[in-house]
Amino acid sequence: MKSEIFLQRISDRVTQYFEQFSQQLPPQANVRNVLLFCVLGLVCIGSIMVMSASMPYAANAYDNPYYFIERHIFYLIVAAG
Repeated sequence: MKSEIFLQRISDRVTQYFEQFSQQLPPQANVRNVLLFCVLGLVCIGSIMVMSASMPYAANAYDNPYYFIERHIFYLIVAAG
């Protein structure tokens, strides 16, 4: 019984904070835009990681330090299309 009351209070407080926070957001901050921003951010970070981790190996093995990043970008374009 006490746990139900406690959980209800927490739920009400979280709802109150969410409503206050959502009123301060600009109208452009909708779910689609936030998701798109997160996906593009992860793609950029992942591309930087692929490039920084594979450039020395690609330069020795394929005589092209950009071999793996070119493939990575190609696969990103194919996946987006």
